[in-house]
Amino acid sequence: MKTFFKSLGILFLISIFISCEVNEYELVEENEIELSNNNINIEKTISDPECTRIVGSPDPVCFTGDREYSVRHSFGDGAAIRWSIRSGNGVFIIGSATSNFVTIRFTSQFRGGEIQVIVGNCTSILELSSCGVVECPPNTAPARPGAITFDIFLGSRPNNGDFCTNTVSNALWVSNVECAVDYIWTISPSGFGIKLEKSPVHPATALVEVNQPGEYIVSVKAVSASGLISTARSISLIAENCNNGGIF
Repeated sequence: MKTFFKSLGILFLISIFISCEVNEYELVEENEIELSNNNINIEKTISDPECTRIVGSPDPVCFTGDREYSVRHSFGDGAAIRWSIRSGNGVFIIGSATSNFVTIRFTSQFRGGEIQVIVGNCTSILELSSCGVVECPPNTAPARPGAITFDIFLGSRPNNGDFCTNTVSNALWVSNVECAVDYIWTISPSGFGIKLEKSPVHPATALVEVNQPGEYIVSVKAVSASGLISTARSISLIAENCNNGGIF
């Protein structure tokens, strides 16, 4: 009888041990599956083209100078942004690498490469090639800039004019001109209370602010590395006194 109970006790302990091993294995297996699923979800997020996308010319680089690129993403304001040169020689980031816009400078050594931007947990890569003709003629002025784009990013919207007086988020920009390394922005009339400030990071962009209503002509010229200046491109803008019922 003692032998019977002893054998029964041993069998009971063995069954508990086996049960614990099975439960432990099931727990580990469940955790591994959950971890694997998490990795798959993260990978899908990173590779989702709607998550973040570089906006800019994908055409071959055939000049020495600057190009501007921007990023579209779904993270909203305040998202952490990091631009970098993923590969390639003779290509550099000029100015800030942590905003929605970035300026990339290409030199005569550029023969191809990739630029990368990371927003949150999303990565976007743009591959760029060189057409082999990267030297700009030293005695030739850049081409005339294309059409000037104007937009109001913040602040009041006018009823009849293009922008309101005494507002600061009135932006103008042109697409980068090949062989241009800088831009000259001017406004007419000029004087006290009239400001036209070129971006120190993106010289193809400027902000305008005026304190008097009326018509203003904004012009921009492209400048080559040797200091030659293109002909001007202009736009007419109407400033409105938005605090007086839209009358200017």
